[in-house]
Amino acid sequence: NNVGFLYVLADAVSYAIQYTSERAGPRYHLKEELCEDMENTDMELVDRAVKFVNSIFTKLNTTCADFTTTEDALKDTTVSASVNQRQWYYQSCTEFGYFQTAPPTGSLRSPLINLKYH
Repeated sequence: NNVGFLYVLADAVSYAIQYTSERAGPRYHLKEELCEDMENTDMELVDRAVKFVNSIFTKLNTTCADFTTTEDALKDTTVSASVNQRQWYYQSCTEFGYFQTAPPTGSLRSPLINLKYH
């Protein structure tokens, strides 16, 4: 659905900004790649966004459904600096509140991503 696409797009952009890395690997220079893709006026904006999201999914060896699914992350009890999704979800859900909604204006997230959507 369209709102689901907007949610995944916002998460992919947020992921690139939060988790970009200077070290070689799947997160290497994601923020720079995002900026390059968004500045490429040879493509329509939606096509640039899809290209970037597909690139992230390929690098992380994941899919759209897996990118927003927590089940595997919650089952992984590994304690490691590089395996931290379970801890992140725990902290986000219990201490910060996890629903990522958008204010009516001025947000990367669509205002359609609201409590009713969740």
